[in-house]
Amino acid sequence: MEGYVPDESGRICTKFTFKPSTGRFASEGPNVQNQPKRGRFAKKYRSMFMASPGHYLLEIDFSSIEALIGGYLAKDADLIKAAKNSIHAILASYALVDMGEWREPISLSWPQPQIAEAVALIKNKWAKLYAQCKAVSYLSIYGGTPQRMLYENPDVFRSIAEAKRLQETLFNTLGRSIRTWQEATLKLAAEQ
Repeated sequence: MEGYVPDESGRICTKFTFKPSTGRFASEGPNVQNQPKRGRFAKKYRSMFMASPGHYLLEIDFSSIEALIGGYLAKDADLIKAAKNSIHAILASYALVDMGEWREPISLSWPQPQIAEAVALIKNKWAKLYAQCKAVSYLSIYGGTPQRMLYENPDVFRSIAEAKRLQETLFNTLGRSIRTWQEATLKLAAEQ
């Protein structure tokens, strides 16, 4: 952990922030919230974090938290259900249908094993599209524009038009309630 300076107790402690583009809770120096789980050095890296005697380290997954919060605030049960089943992969399935590479979008009415199988396939076979859909899902809920999506993810998007197409797909399918909720929130903020 080169570059990190231990404190007076000899420990390297993280600093908690709200720096990510989504404004979510994060940590840095070291980032203790996003430990690698796979890859050549993941096990060794994770072994460097140790609890003090008599204490425990706890791992909690905030999986799809932004989409869950967005669904809750928009009062949209389907958006919440999509978030719990990988909104990114479900959005990708709509894009794959448009591209002619998928028969039908993942349906929230499918049996859970069928949804999980389709989600796993999309994550593995179309990883770049999945990454695009992840950026679109989260940033759209926070009011992000296609320009911001490209700016913050230049390695994922080739153009603003590519981000815009995915955002429109989100707003016309899984996230129909997002814009209504955002507009109502902005109106309420302006009034109050």
